[in-house]
Amino acid sequence: MHNEVAIMNIRQEMVILITLQVVFIIFFVFFTRYDPQLSSLRPATNTTDMQHFYPKVAIIVIMAITAGYDHGAKPAINTEHSNEEENLIDTKHPVFQDVHVMVFIGFGFLMTFLKKYGFSAIGFNFLIASLNVQWSILCNGFFHHGHGENKVNINIQSLLSADLATAALLISYGAVLGKTTPIQLVVMGLIETAVFAANEHLGLQVLKVTDSGGSIFVHAFGAYFGLAVSLALGHGKIISQGQKLEKEGSSYTSDTFAMIGTVFLWLFWPSFNAALVEGDDQHRAVINTYLSLTACCVTAFALSAMVSHENKFDMVHIQNATLAGGVAIGTSCDMMVHPFGALIVGVLAGTLSIAGYHYLQPFLLRSLKLHDTCGVAQPAWNAWSFGWPNWSSHVEFGNRIRIW
Repeated sequence: MHNEVAIMNIRQEMVILITLQVVFIIFFVFFTRYDPQLSSLRPATNTTDMQHFYPKVAIIVIMAITAGYDHGAKPAINTEHSNEEENLIDTKHPVFQDVHVMVFIGFGFLMTFLKKYGFSAIGFNFLIASLNVQWSILCNGFFHHGHGENKVNINIQSLLSADLATAALLISYGAVLGKTTPIQLVVMGLIETAVFAANEHLGLQVLKVTDSGGSIFVHAFGAYFGLAVSLALGHGKIISQGQKLEKEGSSYTSDTFAMIGTVFLWLFWPSFNAALVEGDDQHRAVINTYLSLTACCVTAFALSAMVSHENKFDMVHIQNATLAGGVAIGTSCDMMVHPFGALIVGVLAGTLSIAGYHYLQPFLLRSLKLHDTCGVAQPAWNAWSFGWPNWSSHVEFGNRIRIW
């Protein structure tokens, strides 16, 4: 009887999931289009106005399956716009691919450290990331569509921004890993992404905050949102009493797979921080992020052995604290922090992260009954601690900001 009820619940959740996907498709039909620079300059008579067919959904479906444009009605090449888009695709597509790998492989495999939750961890990551990319495009488009337009223009930049927003959701996922159902994760993603888009617009467009690498608006926001959801779910009250802690352990195999995610994230983090900047700013972002990551990695290994039992490396530290340098430098990655400054940030980030995993995470569980499965509070701590433009001494350097 219990199995039958469980099967029915799963089927109902999957029906909701499919329904949500259909709703997204409808939203894309009504509210999105290719960026005008990707469109033809041929007269409108050569294309079909889809708005005429909105009341006739059945006809649209039939036309989509059975009909296509005649050769004479296919878009002509717009040389001016085509050149602009080729330049955009040349500069942004490599970065987009790197961030894409981070979202689906890096974060996915990083979550597999739980010995009894590997399949669900990477599977749910795949599911909510795929769904959230679509929702992110719509939410971001709501704030960034042109004045007087009723369509969301989609180009490679839209896809890149959607991946960055999805990264925030996956960070939140780390806080509730192993404690939620798929449908709960979907609901969390729908709410978080809408709030994320509004928060990012407020910070970047209204308040003019500088956050090139997304340390504040992606990492800190995602971490604190996930911690809030974890606290609301209330699992920490049970786990703090020692119950179910055995399920939180890892195995040799699960830690090995998690390290795959760590290495992918570590390798592509410079692209993540440099995704939204261009020119010499992008060049500096890559250099600073790379140097910060290397220093953080060395520091994390050294301190992990110092604070761990038997003076051995702790895989939890190695899987997560080695990435702290990329988070810490993100806000100011495109600024003139100097190579030695980036290395200092990496050392400090690694130190704070190890301290957080060793002291802060147990404190949160013991005192606040806040259970953080992946320790996402540590990146948030680094993001806020190293929001450099807010407290560091800086002087004008040409048309750039120079730290120190």
